[in-house]
Amino acid sequence: MIDKRIDALARLGAFMLSGAPSIQTPIQRAWTQNPWFTPSNIKKSIENIARYFLDRTLLESWVSRYPIRDKGPLDIGLVMAGNIPLVGMHDWIVAFMAGYDTQIKLSSKDKVLLPFFVNAMYEMVDSSLLPTTRFVDRLRGFDAIIATGSDNTAMHFEYYFKDYPNIIRHNRNSVAFLRGNETEDQLIGLGHDVFDYFGLGCRSVSHLLLPGEYDLSMLLSVFDRHFADINEHHKYRNNYDYNLALYLLNKIEHHSGSSIILKRDDHIASRIASLNYSYYSSEEDWPLFLDLWKDKIQVVVLSTPISDIGASIGSQVAFGESQHPVLSDYADGVDTMEVLTGWYQLAPQTR
Repeated sequence: MIDKRIDALARLGAFMLSGAPSIQTPIQRAWTQNPWFTPSNIKKSIENIARYFLDRTLLESWVSRYPIRDKGPLDIGLVMAGNIPLVGMHDWIVAFMAGYDTQIKLSSKDKVLLPFFVNAMYEMVDSSLLPTTRFVDRLRGFDAIIATGSDNTAMHFEYYFKDYPNIIRHNRNSVAFLRGNETEDQLIGLGHDVFDYFGLGCRSVSHLLLPGEYDLSMLLSVFDRHFADINEHHKYRNNYDYNLALYLLNKIEHHSGSSIILKRDDHIASRIASLNYSYYSSEEDWPLFLDLWKDKIQVVVLSTPISDIGASIGSQVAFGESQHPVLSDYADGVDTMEVLTGWYQLAPQTR
């Protein structure tokens, strides 16, 4: 049974990488429904998922670390986010591999892509021995829940689902530490960490930690030379223009390029088309910053890892790698597969 699930996902991965003409229709539909989902960003997400989540060898290595059963005892409800294309697919992959039947409540911002690819997988294989997946307008009869949303919606989720086994996710952002000696290639990589998916993902860098006297004009020059075309997107440009006007009218310290506005601000979350930054005195300050924002950080981007921070404070990646999660990169630092295999001991609630 486990081998059949791995085979089904691996075949889906091959299909996603195939460039089959049938894939173009849902890409165009998703873009029409959500202008943030440009074809290039959708294709980027599809390729990343296929290469890093749905490769047969990677799947086999990943599941070998867990006591996975042929059948999970619960029906799991999944409440998906919709900030970037296919953002909830990892949760479905985990539930599917753990053997659970799932019912999925999609975000209104991302209603096309996941049903297309999941249904395509079931059509390619004998689905009689696989866990079932249903896409629903309202969750009913579920035994456990995984729900992702903003901090505000998470509060409602925690109340509404308090009587169920659950994983409730909150807002997260990512940060980058610079030493001032980064190469242009590293700064271009940082640009992808910042600009890919318009900075809307939890793995998107929204805050820079800079050494004193850092040359911001150099960073803006690299961004403008390599990412200026992001301002051709009308929704991004609207946010850029609004933020710039806001900062000018309120005399807020900022530095603007053609691609983004840099704003000195200690908060980890930044506005669309704006990037917060703050300064550190020495690298000994880094763990202090991370500890302060430990419940809000998803990824830490830097040239060399920090050894003295806890594993719960995001994963550490090199410049340009924040948007390439692997199967073991779990949201909010919660090992979803460990939790779901732990749920094997639970008896289903009366439906």
